[in-house]
Amino acid sequence: MTARKVVETPERCAGAAAAGGEMGGPHCCPLYHEAVELIGRRWTGAIVEVLLQGGPMRFSEVAHAVPELSDRLLSERMKELE
Repeated sequence: MTARKVVETPERCAGAAAAGGEMGGPHCCPLYHEAVELIGRRWTGAIVEVLLQGGPMRFSEVAHAVPELSDRLLSERMKELE
């Protein structure tokens, strides 16, 4: 007998929630929810997009690529993405 690993997907989590289960309950992957929460924060998507397009970059290069973003908030988001 071999063990099967169950991969949690957004569809599986949505199905669990629709069936009366809680989002983030035992049927949903906590890492998935943590990732969604992180990416959903303001400016994080823009930072990730810049890094995906430009590869490894210095702080000042990311700040220049997203000029509306304050240094304080960029620093905070970069720490969260580590």
